[in-house]
Amino acid sequence: RNSNELESGPYMRKSADYAWQLFFVALSIIFLSIPLSPSTFISPFLLALIYMTSSLAPVGAQANLFGLVSFPVKYYPYVILALDFLMGGPMAESGRSVGVSPGHTLMN
Repeated sequence: RNSNELESGPYMRKSADYAWQLFFVALSIIFLSIPLSPSTFISPFLLALIYMTSSLAPVGAQANLFGLVSFPVKYYPYVILALDFLMGGPMAESGRSVGVSPGHTLMN
């Protein structure tokens, strides 16, 4: 869903830019994850996509957490990290937090 929003929104007719950004994110996650020796890289990659989507969202956009709590979309990746920490502990959060830094590097 997040990738579709990026492709049909800010990166419409900029497929090469989007592909290079995804390539950069993938390589960054692989190299940053070496000390953690993860079994999969999909969680950090999805978090990087969520970070990119939330940083390109219009000002004032809101997100809902289970339909109970509303907050600005720009905080969505950090809410997901907090939920990972609460449900899986520090190791689950540390493996996924690797995706925030490439997303932040690309968007700033």
